Amino acid sequence: MADSELLTLSAELDASALRESDQFTLVVSRKNQYRGDLAGEKCQQSSTSRRRQKAQRQKYRAQTPLTIDDYCTRLDKKVEAVKRHPIYIHLFSETAGILKESMQKLDSKISYIRCLALGRITESDNSLFQLALLKIMQEYWDLPSENISLYDPDFIAQDIDVFNKLGYRVGIWDQEEIFKQTDIPNPTAPVEALLKNMSLEECSPSSDRSRRAATLYYMPHAPISLMDKIIGLQGVQLVFANDVLGYKERLSCHIDLVYDNLRNCIHQCAGESWGWNRVKLNDELARNESWWTSVNDLAIHWHSP
Repeated sequence: MADSELLTLSAELDASALRESDQFTLVVSRKNQYRGDLAGEKCQQSSTSRRRQKAQRQKYRAQTPLTIDDYCTRLDKKVEAVKRHPIYIHLFSETAGILKESMQKLDSKISYIRCLALGRITESDNSLFQLALLKIMQEYWDLPSENISLYDPDFIAQDIDVFNKLGYRVGIWDQEEIFKQTDIPNPTAPVEALLKNMSLEECSPSSDRSRRAATLYYMPHAPISLMDKIIGLQGVQLVFANDVLGYKERLSCHIDLVYDNLRNCIHQCAGESWGWNRVKLNDELARNESWWTSVNDLAIHWHSP
């Protein structure tokens, strides 16, 4: 074979080898990429699997029961969270400030806070946050703990233990201003039980009206039937609960047919007649907070004689 033919054949072989080498490199590169992707997926799946396994272990792990001190510590943390938030300034410089001015004009003051239908604070974070708001109001009006009372037939023993730790009183407010322990706890008690017990004692016409006039009724997200009952009591002047104007659009037909006291309060707060006034809490300040549902749609209502 001539030298020129050998050179030509050698060049062809080199070119073929280079092409095969490029293809081999491409294949290996793709395989390595696939292996890398597969390893990443496996790693991600493994991480997800580990999280699931951890969640399952925590789900079935025996939880250490919280003590009364634990709940009180949680409550204090929520109190501090509210105090650091702009809604605290709004509530006590604007909303409660307007109420305070009105009370001074009426030559009256808040001496008691009566909290109704709060719910189970040891099972609901919302209820615990609403209790934090109650504690802040107690500090703002400088009220002794024995002047704070609560009642809800849904309270359980742990809830009552926390209230006792705080120095609050739990039960029905009777004619002699003595708080009587009823058959609490009653975990299956419906709203009707609350209304029934209140109608027997707290709502009786002979109850002390001067005591009611000095009491702020705190009922965050209470049933509408309870709201109607409290607003209709003689002597009640202060109610911190759901904004009554919020009912106007949602339940207008039901209010006109069933809830006479609430209907009159709505007309008065809307400026159609004299009597009830209201200042809504600016809950939009807490819209992005996890506890927003604890304070949304609340307003302070007061009655001008």
